[in-house]
Amino acid sequence: RSGLLGTLGEFLDDVPKDDQGLAYRARLWFDLGIADTERYFESLLAKNRFDPAWAPDLGFLVRELSLGMPLAQWRYCCWAAVRRGASLAQQEPGTDAQRLRETIFAELKRRAGWIAAGGYAGCSFAPSSPVPNSAAARLFVTRLTRLGSDFWQTPTSWEAMLTFVVGPPPRPAVHPIEPQPSELQPPLAAANGPRPASSRFAAVSASSDASDQAPNREALP
Repeated sequence: RSGLLGTLGEFLDDVPKDDQGLAYRARLWFDLGIADTERYFESLLAKNRFDPAWAPDLGFLVRELSLGMPLAQWRYCCWAAVRRGASLAQQEPGTDAQRLRETIFAELKRRAGWIAAGGYAGCSFAPSSPVPNSAAARLFVTRLTRLGSDFWQTPTSWEAMLTFVVGPPPRPAVHPIEPQPSELQPPLAAANGPRPASSRFAAVSASSDASDQAPNREALP
């Protein structure tokens, strides 16, 4: 198995990073993300005793609305929609299954529209693990791209692939500017001339007097 994964990883590393390769990655990101979100939606439906067969319709809804939302925000919409359906089922026992389904998908549309319009921007449910569960998605975020947790938090787009595959453009090299000979300052001694011998002797004498006057720390009680 490890040999197969290594071979597959090498193959993925060789996928071109040109425009066609970036478009392929963006499409794959969308498909893998929707598949993962459908599985999350299915688990919520089953947990609340709704029909899990409704989950695949989420993919049609996402493609129909084409809102460009991150996967984490779609996961929030799924949670809120199922909660709305569970609330209706509790308040009105015996509600027809078709009405419950319509209520859930209507809430999905409503929540997604609010978020896309700028409301509830902070509402998102990213998984606790930054790496997706499926093997295909894990290979995608580790070998085909450098997405990591941005798999959930960033809208799927070709432009995003420019950052997470190609990377930002390199910064231009900065070369230090060499000073011109005319800009060099002459040495201090050369600029001010040699010090007179008397001044040098006076400095040495003053230093000696100061050291003689300093107290002897070892002689202090």
